Amino acid sequence: MCSEIDYGEVAETWDDEDHLSEIHVETKVSRLGHRDFRLVRTESDGNVRAVDPLDLLGLDRAADLIEQDKESDKHQAMALALCRLLVPSIQKRRSGRHLVVDTWTEAAAQGETLCEEVRIPVSSELARDQREQWRVVQANENPPEGSLEELFWSAVTELPHLKHEFPDPKLWRFAWELYVHLVPQGEGLVKLDWPSVTRKIDEYRENDFAQLGLDLTGRELQGLFRKMIAVTLRRTSKLTGRVALDVIREKYDGTGALNPTEELLLNLRYGSTEQFGRINAGYLTGCGQLFSAFFNDVFASVANGASQRAQTRASNNLFKFVYLFKRYQDLRKYAWQEEALERPGRATGKLPGKRKQPLFETEIVDKKARTPLQQAVILDEIDVLVDGILPELENSKPQYANFTRLFIENDCDFESAAAESGLSLRQYKRRMKETVLPAVQRLEKRMRNAEKD
Repeated sequence: MCSEIDYGEVAETWDDEDHLSEIHVETKVSRLGHRDFRLVRTESDGNVRAVDPLDLLGLDRAADLIEQDKESDKHQAMALALCRLLVPSIQKRRSGRHLVVDTWTEAAAQGETLCEEVRIPVSSELARDQREQWRVVQANENPPEGSLEELFWSAVTELPHLKHEFPDPKLWRFAWELYVHLVPQGEGLVKLDWPSVTRKIDEYRENDFAQLGLDLTGRELQGLFRKMIAVTLRRTSKLTGRVALDVIREKYDGTGALNPTEELLLNLRYGSTEQFGRINAGYLTGCGQLFSAFFNDVFASVANGASQRAQTRASNNLFKFVYLFKRYQDLRKYAWQEEALERPGRATGKLPGKRKQPLFETEIVDKKARTPLQQAVILDEIDVLVDGILPELENSKPQYANFTRLFIENDCDFESAAAESGLSLRQYKRRMKETVLPAVQRLEKRMRNAEKD
């Protein structure tokens, strides 16, 4: 077990003496006396540029901070050391990506680009629903229900949202084995070759981590790796803030203690905050100018000492857009699935006639934004489900029947049903969409075919 092994020292990467000499601290003081610290670097061409927060993870003092953590909890320190190694392996492109770094645009959030991106008839209907949802959300002064942190996370990642960073003992064992394979014991403080480490991780992934020698299936190990990447995003986003503060204290005489506003400004710039899913802004480079505008509005509302109401308004504007953009992403994904079903030569098994979008597979219109016609259709389908399908489901798959009944009793609201089930919203949605609802649809199809016979 991990507790029986000393994992040794944390590996270094950069030489602080060389790189810190290039870093300077710029300080602005607001009219209320709050300090905003900004790290900049003088490049070889003489230009001064802002330091990328993720570059701070390469400083030796990041390793020093992890070594300090080791004194109080060596297991947590090992996990953080592993997270630091995994940063270059976070994928933003290709199938199986971890971060969804799409350019934020109002046109997309309003549904205007959906028909261009997916050229199938159903896209027009989805785009109309998205425009209506945009109108309803923007007309409401309050943001959508739920957690901005969880919503932001789901909008910019394809990773599980972990309530506890290490909920599964298997994840601890996986993390340990991966770390000792990447940094063999006895190497001490060495200069790591980041490309070599990343190539090794890619090799492990291609072989379903068989090199680790764990008694788990390849699918389980790939799932644990994705959880480990989720932990990496969380923990390294905190670590960048700690490194930034450490550098500032060395470079800026008289830093002293930060007040709550200064801490928030530092975390917005170099660490992590709830508004942005507790993900460091450095990971989101590529989201475009609109993302930057929302970030700057939130930052300015704090830096300029705006009233609490103004700060809340800036966060609510971000909340509304993220909700709409995430909803657009879900509709686009559904349209892509429909497009794949309609490709020539693909055996779809579809029944004759126009394919109806399953009500419970993708909740197209938010409960509060349904038109009377949509609500009538939903109520009619629920009656069919309760009277005809649910009794059969209780006989064949009682657990699925319980999930479905809970969903119906909560007015088809995922969040309320999830809360009552004891699962997180993400877990409940995944269970419903990946197992329960497909089973309901298969049963409904069998019953319909039996009626024809």
